[in-house]
Amino acid sequence: MALARGHGLTACDASYLALAIREGCPLVSLNRRLNWAAAAEGVAPLA
Repeated sequence: MALARGHGLTACDASYLALAIREGCPLVSLNRRLNWAAAAEGVAPLA
């Protein structure tokens, strides 16, 4: 929930972000806020 609160994400979006962080994999989304949060957390976008 800290990711959700910290980045203004829904719990569902924060879960996707947490999984990408934990697994060390890129995140693919059309959600601009989620993409910004991922970049802020050091998660690379899929090239």
